[in-house]
Amino acid sequence: MTILPVPAPNASVVRHASADTYAAFVRARVGKASSARHFLSLRERFVQAYPDLRDWFHRPLAERVGRLPGEPSHRPHNDVSYRARPYLYFLALHGVARFDWDWLIAAQQVHLLDVLERTGAHPGVATLIEEAVRLGYERVTATQSVRWALSRLFMHLGHAQIECLTDRECGAAIEAIRRFGERPDVAPFFGDAERYRAVAIGYGAHLHLLHVVLYHRGQASAEPYRALPARARRPDLPPRMAAVADRYLAVRRLTDRPATILNLERALRHFMAWLAWAHPALATFAAVQREHILEYAADLEAQRAARSGRPLTTLTRRGLLSGLSVFFRDTAAWGWADVPGRPLLGAGDLPRIPERVPRYIPEDELARLMDAIRALECPYERAALLVARWSGARREEIRRLELDCLDSYPDGTPRLRIPARPSARDGAGDGPALRARRGLPRTAGQSPAPHAAHTLRALPPRTLGGGVSQCLCPLAGGPGAGVPWLRLQHSPPSGHLAPRIGAGPPPAACRRGGAAGARGHGVHATANALAPAAARR
Repeated sequence: MTILPVPAPNASVVRHASADTYAAFVRARVGKASSARHFLSLRERFVQAYPDLRDWFHRPLAERVGRLPGEPSHRPHNDVSYRARPYLYFLALHGVARFDWDWLIAAQQVHLLDVLERTGAHPGVATLIEEAVRLGYERVTATQSVRWALSRLFMHLGHAQIECLTDRECGAAIEAIRRFGERPDVAPFFGDAERYRAVAIGYGAHLHLLHVVLYHRGQASAEPYRALPARARRPDLPPRMAAVADRYLAVRRLTDRPATILNLERALRHFMAWLAWAHPALATFAAVQREHILEYAADLEAQRAARSGRPLTTLTRRGLLSGLSVFFRDTAAWGWADVPGRPLLGAGDLPRIPERVPRYIPEDELARLMDAIRALECPYERAALLVARWSGARREEIRRLELDCLDSYPDGTPRLRIPARPSARDGAGDGPALRARRGLPRTAGQSPAPHAAHTLRALPPRTLGGGVSQCLCPLAGGPGAGVPWLRLQHSPPSGHLAPRIGAGPPPAACRRGGAAGARGHGVHATANALAPAAARR
C-alpha cells in the first residue's frame, strides 16, 4: 500500500489538552463514574502512544483512522487511534487541533455533533435543519446532510461557529473530496476507486445542501451548483467519421444554440458508436446506406436508458433519428465529401409522437388546490405556484424571473415579463449578456441580466417541481397521485385561465410566439390574469 504524506495543520495550535481539562469536560457530560474513567483511560493511552500530537498528524493515514472497512470493532487496525476519537472531538471543539480532510474523509464515522447535542450546546444545528426543510428538502435528508457537513467542517476549522461558514469552506471541502479520489491508496478505505466515486457523489450532495442553506441565509455569495461526476470514457470512433462530424458541428455552432449543438452531437456520436459495434468494417459516412439507418432505428427500440434502465422513449428515439436526418440532408446540400451525398431518412421514417388528450381540473378541486397553495409557508413555493397558475409559465422560466418582472404596458395595463425561449436565427430572444457577446443591441425595454440572488435558481429542485405539487393534492383533498406541474400551466378553451392537464396551445395571453412573445419581453400575463392572483395573496 502506497502511503502519501499528510499536510499537518497549523503547528502553533496543535497540542494535547491537559488531563485535568479533559477530565472536567468528561465528568460534566458523562453521568457514571466508570464511564468517565473509561474515556480518561483512552485519552491516556493515546497520549502515551503519541506524546507530541504533531507526530500523530504525520503518521500514515490508515494508522490515524484506526479502523478500516471490514475490520471488527473489537480488533481494529490501530485500536489506540480508533478509541481516541472522543478525545479528538474534544481537541477540535476547543481549537487546539485542526484535522486534515484526508482523515475526515477516510474516517467515515465522525460523530462530533453528538458531543454538542447531548448538552444542547449548539441549538444552531437544529435551526439550520429547519431552514433546509423550509427550502423544500426532506427532513431526513436535511438532517443527514447538515450533520455530515458540520461535523467535518467544525473539526477542520477548529471551531463550531455556524455564522462563520461561507461558500469558501464548502468549496474547499468539495475540492478535498475530489483530490482524495486521486490517492493510490483509496482501496483500503473504500474498497476500490469506483466505489469511492459513488460515495463522493453523496458527500458532495451533503455539502451542496449546506451551501444552499448558507446562500439563502446570506452567508454565501457564490450561487450553489451541483458538480456532476465525470462522464464515462467515450468509445473510440472511426477517425474519418469523427472528423466529418466535428467539422459539421463547428459549422452549425455559427448559427445554432448550444442546446441544439448538444442534441446533434449526441445523435451523431450515438450513431457512430453503434456503427463501430454493429458494422466495424465501415470507416466513412460515404459507405452508410439507408439499410444501416433502418437497422439502427430498429435497434433503438430494444436499447435502454443508462440511468433508468427503461426502454428509450419515443421522443428520445425521434430526437436521435431526427439529428441524423438533418446531418445527411445538410451535408448533401453542401456537397461535402465522405458523406452519402443524399438524404437517407425522411419525415415518414421518424417515430410518431403520441397525441395527448387535454383534461381539465374540475372547478371544485381547483378551489381546494388554490387554498392549499395560499396556505404554503414557503414564500418561494407560494409565489412560484401562483405564477404558474395565472401565467402558464414553465418551471425554468419561473426560476429565471427577476424581482422587477412586474411592470405595465404603455396604457397602464399590468403585465408579468417572463423570458421567452431564445431565437437562434437573429438572437432576438437572447438574454442581454448573450446579445452583447453577439454584438446585438439590447431589446427595447429589456432589463439587465438578473443577479443570482434576484432569482429562484438556487432553490432545490423539489421547491419548483414535483415535490411541491405532490404535497398539494393531500392538502387540497384531491387524489393521492399529486398534481403534475403541467396541470397548472394553461387554460381551457372556456373559463378564465383555469389550469389544464396535458398539452395543447396556451391561451392568447400566454402564447409563446409572434412579436409580443418571442421577440419582446417574452410571455406577458395580462391584468385579467394577474389581478386575481394579487388579490388572493
